[in-house]
Amino acid sequence: MNFLQPLILGALVFAAIPVIIHLINKRRHRTIQWAAMMFLIQASRESRGKRKLRNILILTCRVLALAALVAAIARPIAGGILGWAGSSQPDTIVLLFDRSPSMELVQYADGPSKRSMAISRISKSIRQFADGAKVVLIDSATMTPVTVSGTARLEDLPQTQASDRVADIPAMLSAAHGWIASAKPDNAEIWVVSDMQASNWHQDAGIWSALDDSFQSLKTSVPIRVLALTSESTNGAPNASVAVTRTQRHHNTLTLDLEVTNHGSDTIELPLFTSIGEGSPSQQSLRVAPGTTSVRKRIDLDASTTEAGWGKVSLPVDTNPRDNHAWFTFPDTTPLRSVVVAEPGTVGKRLILAAAPKSLTTREAEQLAPDQWQRIDWDTTSLVIWQAPVPADPAFHTTIGRFVQRGGQLAVFPTTNDDTSAANDLMGIRFAASEAAPADQQFMISEWIQESGWFANFEDGSKPVLDQLIVIRRAPVSFEGATVAANFADGQPFALTKRVGLGAVTAFTTLPDDRWSDLLRRNVLFPAVQRMIVDGSIKVGGSRLMHVGERLPGAVDTAWSPLATTSESAVSAKESAGVFTDPENRYLVALNIAPTESAIAQLDSDQVRALLENTKIRVFEERVNREDNIATPIWRAFAVCVLVFLLTEGILSLPPSPRQSQTAPMG
Repeated sequence: MNFLQPLILGALVFAAIPVIIHLINKRRHRTIQWAAMMFLIQASRESRGKRKLRNILILTCRVLALAALVAAIARPIAGGILGWAGSSQPDTIVLLFDRSPSMELVQYADGPSKRSMAISRISKSIRQFADGAKVVLIDSATMTPVTVSGTARLEDLPQTQASDRVADIPAMLSAAHGWIASAKPDNAEIWVVSDMQASNWHQDAGIWSALDDSFQSLKTSVPIRVLALTSESTNGAPNASVAVTRTQRHHNTLTLDLEVTNHGSDTIELPLFTSIGEGSPSQQSLRVAPGTTSVRKRIDLDASTTEAGWGKVSLPVDTNPRDNHAWFTFPDTTPLRSVVVAEPGTVGKRLILAAAPKSLTTREAEQLAPDQWQRIDWDTTSLVIWQAPVPADPAFHTTIGRFVQRGGQLAVFPTTNDDTSAANDLMGIRFAASEAAPADQQFMISEWIQESGWFANFEDGSKPVLDQLIVIRRAPVSFEGATVAANFADGQPFALTKRVGLGAVTAFTTLPDDRWSDLLRRNVLFPAVQRMIVDGSIKVGGSRLMHVGERLPGAVDTAWSPLATTSESAVSAKESAGVFTDPENRYLVALNIAPTESAIAQLDSDQVRALLENTKIRVFEERVNREDNIATPIWRAFAVCVLVFLLTEGILSLPPSPRQSQTAPMG
């Protein structure tokens, strides 16, 4: 229980007034011994205890009546987001509202979603217990503080509608701190509405310590209240989601790699619907065991279709309709272009083979000399492979830097002349003099990133055979800020990668040359180069699969137009899944829900409190399928208590009924 007007509780001291009056009256009467009355005292001694008890009860009822009256005026509440915290009514509420896809889960047939339930509960709490407080809303999709008008309804605001963007609770708290530090409200509170999905809270992120310190630095203490909408049984209702992980087009055959996740505990049969553009969907039946099932689907495109296109895969609507759709795009038939700048010799020819083998008609590549770099068509090139001395022209460094920033891929290999001068640096990469492995030995690759990147496992689960590479010469490299993609057994890097803008730069420390390694013969270089080409193709336009919230290609302020979306209301590329294109129709991007939204792990109250150890944070777990969780005003109960106590006091104060005297007959 809590009180919205706790200062009024100071009036409880007035409950002592009946006691004070009783003591004063007691001092006004003096006891005088009178022998004639002694026998009467002796006669009434037996009823004295009952009279004293009645007086005590009367006094108690008067004290309790006053105390209950004061408590009723202080507006007591019990339960809910306000009832479990201990502070006075705030004048400002900063509401952090999670409207990620997982908040659309419904827990029983025809029931409201977590998001709808949260809006109802929060709105009722504000109306009943914080009426007049300023409400500043920060939603998980836009992250922009918005002051809610006193006449506005939360359920009507665009910032509370469903979205497909994942929530970032630490970032939302940081935005709330920034607003409070700037606005400096007198008595503010932060209310967090979340389904406690662990992936949204980033429990292991290093920002929590800094957040804790920043809240402590505020001039006034700002308590945080978390309304945790935790999941309960869905009463056996199925819940499945679908995602497109990869699309590949070969002439007029489109291959889709899908992941269908069954979030229940029983195997289910589902129809899978697939459509191209606005065409009629095709249907196939799937049997999905609990967990994630990989599905590969091939689609025959119209023979006359040479342009890029889009489509959708869908499952029947279930307890979370937000994750029942996945969008995809596919490229046109124009070959993806690469440029190899290499020293004269076999290395350049082998790099050309890795970029555009003759059997792969969707790729093309050309080889240039270093002094021909100005001939590169930077706008139509996806990948530049550099294995040559670096031009001294500053314009070259500016141009290739802009190429990577816009999404192009740059792969850098060492030269054979061991030029270690600073003038040979390229995008921060500097190679040392090459070194040979000891006689009859080789440099072994012992570890590499297999979950993602250029050396990730293939779709069938097999992995690149980096540990079988024969490397007899390498050139140690320094590349500040880069991530090690693969390591030799002695700790030296085999490959380093660094994201720059929308693109990436990768440094290899050996060459596809018999005097260096068998890099080309093994199934390592070719898939890595092909992945770079696909990743860099977004720079030249065409199609791409991305997640809602990721930075889109092109200028930051590009106004993306929807071709088709999951949402009926929110059609912004910043918060809605669907297919979008830029004003010039250069890019065609399919945006989908991030895979982390399928993770069902949740944080508990203790884990949340541990994130902000020095900040006052309270967690109330509110079950979605219960209607009695909202904070309840109980002042009426105290008012009834006042009446009961006064009525009891009145009854006890009545004089005893006169006894009829019984006299013996004379005679």
